Amino acid sequence: MKMSLLLVLLLTPTLCLPYLLPLPPPPLSRIPAARLPVPDLSVAPFPPAPYDLPHAKGCQYDLVVLGAGPAGETAAVRASKFGARVALVEVRAEFGGPAGLTSKAVREATKRIVGAVGQIGGDSRRQVKRLWRNNYRKLRTESESLQAAETRARLQKARVDLYVGKAEFLPSPTAPPSAAAVPPPRSRLRRLFSSSAPSPPPPPAAPVSLQICRDQTTRVVTSRKVIIATGSRPNLPARYVPPSRTPAPVPPPFAIPWKPKVVMDATGFASVSELPSSVAVVGGGVIAVEYATVLARLRVGVTLLTPKSGFLPFLSKELRRSMRKSLKENNILVVESPLTNITLNATSPLPVTVSVADGRRLRVETCLYSGGRNANSNKLSCGAAGVELGKFGRVKVLGKAYATTNPNVHAVGDVVGPPGLASSAVKQARTVTDILFGGAGGGGDCEGNTGCFNDAPMTLWTFPEVAAVGISQERALATAVEAEKSKVVCGYCRWKDCARGRLADPSGYVKVIARFVEDSGAHEVLGWEIFGEGANELIQTSSILIQARFSVEQIAATPFAAVTLGASLQAACEDALDKSQHA
Repeated sequence: MKMSLLLVLLLTPTLCLPYLLPLPPPPLSRIPAARLPVPDLSVAPFPPAPYDLPHAKGCQYDLVVLGAGPAGETAAVRASKFGARVALVEVRAEFGGPAGLTSKAVREATKRIVGAVGQIGGDSRRQVKRLWRNNYRKLRTESESLQAAETRARLQKARVDLYVGKAEFLPSPTAPPSAAAVPPPRSRLRRLFSSSAPSPPPPPAAPVSLQICRDQTTRVVTSRKVIIATGSRPNLPARYVPPSRTPAPVPPPFAIPWKPKVVMDATGFASVSELPSSVAVVGGGVIAVEYATVLARLRVGVTLLTPKSGFLPFLSKELRRSMRKSLKENNILVVESPLTNITLNATSPLPVTVSVADGRRLRVETCLYSGGRNANSNKLSCGAAGVELGKFGRVKVLGKAYATTNPNVHAVGDVVGPPGLASSAVKQARTVTDILFGGAGGGGDCEGNTGCFNDAPMTLWTFPEVAAVGISQERALATAVEAEKSKVVCGYCRWKDCARGRLADPSGYVKVIARFVEDSGAHEVLGWEIFGEGANELIQTSSILIQARFSVEQIAATPFAAVTLGASLQAACEDALDKSQHA
């Protein structure tokens, strides 16, 4: 009997092994979003009240961070690594990741759905609408839930106290007197020969007090330092005011008829489960162009209404030209005439009518308004802490430590203004924590709230992708004296001319901007610009090459893996050396 059973097992392994071996777990992408292991912290109790710090009487924390985006998470975790006692306050129960995570989730869902439609075949527009209706919410929830779990895991590993609730500043008490506030006694010799008395050192700043509220729970905490990293939100004006750069005659302002699922902002559009047949996108910034290209990929008729001067103004002329060409090839109508009115007709199948200054009237099913962003500072009671706000609610900061008008309160990220990049916000957060707790001198400056973001990669999650780091060719020529302009050189690698590039995106290219330096006898890399699918992954290598101060000659001599997009960086450098007069 035993022998016959053994023969059965040996002769029919394909039938028996599934029952004898444990089944592997299903891929994470197939787990329903409701089953993802993300705890609901909105109902979790606050952390236990901490004792006062031994080195700072009256303070419970060394640092309290407001906001759990990329900047807030980085500041909290990095300060904790320096040995600081840190708390982080976030108003949302599900948080984490950049403010543009929703648009990235929409893009990723679009790629999956369009890929599936290509395999299914049939009426592509109907198939896209059906798959979007059935799968988009799950794909978006999965992306956001995984990001939330990842953020919470990092905070827990760093032993950061997490408060989920609304925070606001409280008036700070007067700083207690201390020996450090009393000027040291002056010697008799110094009193005789000193023409003026030395100014006493400033008194120690009072700890910052914050009140954290959620439902019926309230907690007051005090901290030596506070970093505001609350990010920004879409600007939803009651009236549309033409941009200041609008050419004359400037049309008068008009009321915007906001209506859910009809006239809305990008955040509201990300919750739409039924794809419209036509959309008018108002705006020329990152979010507007990203949604325009994504919707066009979903077989939606798209019209982009943007003033000519407002179309991705932070990009170089060449990247803007490439993007305009791509929009035209993807059947996106770009209207550069000023907007004059938006009206609704509830009885029409195309209820939104958009009028522009040249007399054209566009009738569409949905209007997506993307008119800039306001800082999330309106509910923090910044005035109670002596923190001054500027235009659009942005926190005014100055110096390498991004300090506000209260020396114990700092601000980083979108809440201080442009550029609105997660990479720039993370760098600002690292700079501030290094100065406050690591003893570093800082590596950036934020005069005028503009920040220093040339060395932070900029990525646009459009179709196709756009990425840049460093400075553009126009700026390199503008900042060089006349005698030095001939030393600026640019090299290209057109993806249509290489095998791997043709597979990725034949319209793509890599551009390197360099300058010959006589002292070193080599070409210094000033910037990179990449256009095409895969650009946002490739730009990180480009950023590292700039940070490591690799010369064009070194990059050209570095072995790159064959038939890869990374090798296009080497090809661009070789092209720059061929064009240079100093090679």
